[in-house]
Amino acid sequence: MGSLDSDQVQGLQGDVLGKLALATTLGRAPGPWVQAQTRVLETEVERRMQQSSAGEPAEALPAQALLDVLHGVLLSGRQPQAELSAAARRVLPDHRLQLQETESIIWALAKLGESLNSDMHALLQPLAQQALTGIRESASVPLLQLLHIVQGFALLQFDPGPGLLAACAVAMQSQLGTATPKELVYLLWSYGQLAQQPLPQETTGLLVAMSHALLALLSDPQMQNQFKPTMLSNLMWALAKLQLPLSQQALQLLDIVGDMVLSQLPPFQVMELGHVIWAYAALHHHPGTHFLTQACSALSSAWQQQEDALLPQELPKLLYALALLTHHPGATILNLATSQTIRLIQQLKAEELGTILWSLAQLGHSDAASLAQPTASVAASWSSSDYSARDASSMLWAFAVMEMLRGQLASILVGLCSSLPVADFSAESLKLLFLAHLLLQAQQEPPSVALPQALLQRGQAAWQSAFVDAKPSKACEEVATALAAMRVPTSIRHRIADNLLVVDVAVHALQIAVQVDGSDAFSSNEPYWPLGNTRAIWRLLRAHKWQVVSVPFYVWSTLTPARQQAYLTQLLPSSLFRGSSSGDGSLVRAGASDVELSARVHSMSNISSESGMDVRSNLDFRPGDFQRADVRSGSLQEVRRQEMSQDVRASSLPSFRRKIAPEQLAEQEPPHMSASITASDSSKLGPAKLSAGPMGGSTFGPPMGVMQGIAEMGHDPQGSVRGTGRPPPGGDEAADLRHYWSMVTRMEPGGGSGGSADEGTRSRGVAASESASVGELKRIIELQPLETPAATAVASRLALLSPPQFSALLSELARDNHAFRAWQLFDWVRALPEDHDLKRLCDSSAYTAMIALCGTWQQLRRALQLVADMRARSLECGQQACTALLMAAVKGGETDLAVDVYRKMGSENMIRERSVFSTMVDLYVKSGQLRDALGVLGDMHAAGLTPEVHLYNLLLVACTKLAQPRSALEVYQRMLADGATPNTKTFTALIGSVGKMGAVRQALDIVTELLAADAPANAPATYSALLAACEKGGLWDLAIALFEKMCSEGVQPDVGIFNSIIAACAHGGIGWAQAKALRLFTAAVRTGSLAPAVESCKKGVLKVDLQALTVGVAVLSMAAWLSGARDALIHNAQPALDASRKLAIVNGLGEHSRAQGHSAAVKEAVGAALQGCRAPFRLVQDHSRSGRLEAPSPALRAWLFSDHFAVYLSLVQGDPGPAMSTAEFLKVEQGEATNCSELFQRIQAYERQHPLLLKALHERAGSYLGMRRPLVLQAIHMAGALALGQEVVHTAVAQMDRVMASGVMMTDAFQTMFVCACLRLAAVQEGVFIAPSAVVAGMAGIPGVMLERMEANIASILGHDTECISSVHCLKVYVQRLGCDLFNIATVRKVAGMAFNLAMEMLGDLPALQYNPSLLAAAILYASRKLQGCVPFWPSVLAQLTGFSEAGCAPFTSAISLAEAACEKLLSATDATYGY
Repeated sequence: MGSLDSDQVQGLQGDVLGKLALATTLGRAPGPWVQAQTRVLETEVERRMQQSSAGEPAEALPAQALLDVLHGVLLSGRQPQAELSAAARRVLPDHRLQLQETESIIWALAKLGESLNSDMHALLQPLAQQALTGIRESASVPLLQLLHIVQGFALLQFDPGPGLLAACAVAMQSQLGTATPKELVYLLWSYGQLAQQPLPQETTGLLVAMSHALLALLSDPQMQNQFKPTMLSNLMWALAKLQLPLSQQALQLLDIVGDMVLSQLPPFQVMELGHVIWAYAALHHHPGTHFLTQACSALSSAWQQQEDALLPQELPKLLYALALLTHHPGATILNLATSQTIRLIQQLKAEELGTILWSLAQLGHSDAASLAQPTASVAASWSSSDYSARDASSMLWAFAVMEMLRGQLASILVGLCSSLPVADFSAESLKLLFLAHLLLQAQQEPPSVALPQALLQRGQAAWQSAFVDAKPSKACEEVATALAAMRVPTSIRHRIADNLLVVDVAVHALQIAVQVDGSDAFSSNEPYWPLGNTRAIWRLLRAHKWQVVSVPFYVWSTLTPARQQAYLTQLLPSSLFRGSSSGDGSLVRAGASDVELSARVHSMSNISSESGMDVRSNLDFRPGDFQRADVRSGSLQEVRRQEMSQDVRASSLPSFRRKIAPEQLAEQEPPHMSASITASDSSKLGPAKLSAGPMGGSTFGPPMGVMQGIAEMGHDPQGSVRGTGRPPPGGDEAADLRHYWSMVTRMEPGGGSGGSADEGTRSRGVAASESASVGELKRIIELQPLETPAATAVASRLALLSPPQFSALLSELARDNHAFRAWQLFDWVRALPEDHDLKRLCDSSAYTAMIALCGTWQQLRRALQLVADMRARSLECGQQACTALLMAAVKGGETDLAVDVYRKMGSENMIRERSVFSTMVDLYVKSGQLRDALGVLGDMHAAGLTPEVHLYNLLLVACTKLAQPRSALEVYQRMLADGATPNTKTFTALIGSVGKMGAVRQALDIVTELLAADAPANAPATYSALLAACEKGGLWDLAIALFEKMCSEGVQPDVGIFNSIIAACAHGGIGWAQAKALRLFTAAVRTGSLAPAVESCKKGVLKVDLQALTVGVAVLSMAAWLSGARDALIHNAQPALDASRKLAIVNGLGEHSRAQGHSAAVKEAVGAALQGCRAPFRLVQDHSRSGRLEAPSPALRAWLFSDHFAVYLSLVQGDPGPAMSTAEFLKVEQGEATNCSELFQRIQAYERQHPLLLKALHERAGSYLGMRRPLVLQAIHMAGALALGQEVVHTAVAQMDRVMASGVMMTDAFQTMFVCACLRLAAVQEGVFIAPSAVVAGMAGIPGVMLERMEANIASILGHDTECISSVHCLKVYVQRLGCDLFNIATVRKVAGMAFNLAMEMLGDLPALQYNPSLLAAAILYASRKLQGCVPFWPSVLAQLTGFSEAGCAPFTSAISLAEAACEKLLSATDATYGY
């Protein structure tokens, strides 16, 4: 079929014109030919409309023809022009369309999706009315048409009204039997998307019928294979959004879908699984522990492969669902969620961030400390309209529960809550706030900030009503009754702390709080992690000097009355039960002797004190037949939580309330990391409390013998220095730990019997030939139920072990997640009398194993206590123990203590292992202590060890960060002297260090020294590594100097060297360097060092393989091939392009491929360069991940001879500039770099000194933000009338913002005067001539005296500091850095595109205010260059100048998205008045 031109269509009748537009698109996929033809027809329609509006005679253009052309344009996949859209809006309400036409237009609009502009959105309401009329007048409507109408509006997120939805529902009702699974799922999804308002009754009936139809299909095994993961995910999402009644059929549907999800888990994506889990939570239907465990396992695997798999709005939904279902997903998922939250934190709304934090705290995530600083930064920028009372209280509660609420974070979050009216806080928010307040006050160093008294009073009332005044549960009464029968005096619901806290069952004799924790206190999956409020209450009780003992529901609910008393006997100290007899209620303790029970309670007491909870209940009982882990699923009615009731035994799943907000679940709290030893709590322990416990042992700290030893040295166990009256040394944990260590190292050996490995032969009554297997004992312990202590199970066999074997047993138990068993066993042996046979097992190796375990769980204080115990028992605290302690200190973040231990090992001539040296080098490097790190290398040499390459690389990286290039060279020379072989990381770090000098000549001198120390035979490999490092670091100037030096020395460049030098030059962004890259590419291809693009033709498709190793080479290779094809066409050389119907560009990477994702980067750069110059290429997905670029051969031939191709070549080839040598150009370039660096430092200084306080603009400046855009437009208009430039306008607007941020108020009457005054002040600041105030006032129609007074007021408000730096000023610095003459408009346009126009377009945008001028200007330049096809989008010279990069600067990425959106808006408008 031929093509139409504008002359041919001018003679067509209007109705023929419309039919031709439809005929052009029907039956054809959108493509360049279709788009070109519809564009011709659309242009003709616009011409006729313009004639008509101008009063000229125009050819007839009926309404139907107009709509046909609009229809054709939409089907071609293009946005209609504004004139055509406006005309369609005028005629559509009065012109009847066929229903099929209406459906097709709606569907075509939906396919345009998010790119749909506001003009086209205005068509949706009349289209909805047309569809409603057509459906009502039709006898029957095909189901597919109805689906397209409903789904089209759903995709467009447009509510068509209840009338249309009801009419569609009625029309669909009789056709459900013929619907396919896919149609049913998409219909449900569409109605779910449109369910923002209550759906009409007819629709509800249809949705229930659809769910029944889906149930029938899902019940058929032959139909199940049609339900793919995406369909199942969409189905669950729709059911949750629609909130249909959970009838028996609906519950059956949910269970079948759950089974199908489990059967298809591997193909599920992260977001799809997230939707399924969220849907179950939203439907208040627990899918069962088995389902959630399997789903979370698959979710974890998929998420690790694609870390940013969840959108910002999806992440809080997933975490909230898991918290609502009280299912702990594992540390991996929570760590991934934490990492993604940090990456997305700038994009998250306050509500989303609050939900995430609440959920993490609810689920007991212990590794969330990295969230504190990002949250503080983003929360500090919020205004009161950005967050709600629920958001602020959720975040405050979450950080308090996670024990991270201190310093700046506490001040900011308390400030957020304090700035809101008290009336905004619901009862649930008030409870969260008050619990956070109690936790803050319980800290060792409470923050200085506090919530307002009025808020605290209401919070206290809500807290006491919900928590303190609650009635005791049935289980609580049972526990009290059992203790009373055992003659233990108790009181139920005992109030303490001024009636703010309640002890479930108080044992006053020993001040023990027996907390009877119900099902809402733990997670629904094993090992039943305690939730947030549970842990918070435990912590508060301990802070008030109560020993906390938990009686969990999953134990208590399975016990008979007799076993309940036995359980309590083992749980509580034996001193409570002395004096009781069997005849009056006392119990025989299951055969356990007093010694064994005493050792056991002592063991668990130590563990519970370290972990922040009493875990004896968890260790003693967990019934093997407990039903909780086997429950499949349950609805809300089936899984109601009734504490300790019979229902708990039948079903132990959590209950849910409809639409529960985070604060409404504040009574359920997060799980910790282990049921026995908790890392999160143990890493935050306060100063040691060495007071004796009820058993005569210690509840926390070393045995009494060690306490006495420390006391004799003058250190009081309660934390003061004897005789001095001073507080313990240091006010913080680190100082206290270091003091504790110094005390321990000065202790004299105690009177213990000591012990060593050679005592392993001492074994009474055991034959020397007998032996025991460590693996066998480990299996015995692992198979025991938790109510059986580890020592009881293997006591008779321990005598067969030697001390090293016992140590190995402890290590094996800890390695396989049985750390609490290791502690049980070790503490049991340690508590035995000195003359006991088994005491020999507790030697130095056993202590070392447990100190290492303390490091794993970050229980540093406990590790120090073990060292003190060793010295008290005269055990050798040698190399292994000190190594374990050093590693524990590093893992606990106590670097000063680690240094003390390291130096102690050196002073005592202990052998230090290689791992110790590596750890210390890493520690010193991270703290910036370069000389100390070098000293560790010297210690290694003294010990006869050779440092590994990675240690030298660490030091080189430190040199880069500290800007010490000479030190880097010293490290490198030392590395070569030690015989270590440099690798790529070595040279990357080295080049990064010398490149920071900013002077190519000096950097080259250092590299020359580097090369002089190398062997001549290694020169090619060294140069290759150095040039690769230059490419990676963006050091194009140093790369050129190195390359020329290499060539002068006769070293032949290979393919790797050419790729590196070309990429470095091309990515720099300097025109001269890009021209240099082209010359190098041409020379490399000519000599055969680089392969040119390879072409092959098959089945009419000409495939061009770029074979490029870098993006820079790929862009040049593409340009070279296109230039060759054009030359061949000119000379009639019959190129392969003539024999093909389309061209496909691929990048077949061979053995030199640098990365798997490299091809995608090449496609993006090559495609942007071509499409920015209107080349007819488009990205087509094929079997590869990145797809390929395709263009029709006829269109490509036409483009090769167009002006756009000439522009493309000029952008790719760069600008060589005036003739000069490399040395001369680099000298000029260095001067330009220095000048621009000074300018940018001035910009940064201005941004630091004049930050724009958005919060002040929101809160104190009245309606300024609402009237800001009209003021900006007025400033632009006035500047045009006064012939003022763009910089003046930007400076004036910046002054307006600064003035209004100071808190002044301005009425509407002074707006024009305010704008004129700012313009005059800005002109003076910019050194631009402006008319006198009287002239300006006359033009604006205001009194001249008033204008002068306004100018004086503004200057006074600004402290006579009227300097303002805007994004335009920054743009000029960036363009200047790229080597442009700012007075040469053509070169500026070539380098910056429409950047200055875009800056003016964004001047009035409120979202742009959140970014500093330098960052906003960078994003504007990036978006403009990308739109123009200027590669690279963000040159390396600008990345070095500013420090902004896509990879490492989330605000930059966010600003780029904003600038790209503004680009789209600017393209649809006329050219801007201002700018280059």
